Amino acid sequence: MRRHFDDSRFSRWISVWVSAFGLLPALLLAVVGVQEYRAGGSVLWAGAGGVLVLVAVWVLVRDVRALRAAGGDGSR
Repeated sequence: MRRHFDDSRFSRWISVWVSAFGLLPALLLAVVGVQEYRAGGSVLWAGAGGVLVLVAVWVLVRDVRALRAAGGDGSR
């Protein structure tokens, strides 16, 4: 039997992966921001890095919830 390819589920999986990999540069910028702050830079660097991490985590959680709600967790 031929299986139907579901584009919407596939695009949700891509969205989750993009969000997961988007967390990496956010964490890197947060680390650099804290290092800049410790080296005498503005506290805004550390604050901006923290905000970027929070936003990246929020987007990842939102995408994972949407994937699970759509039944795209891989179980059939």
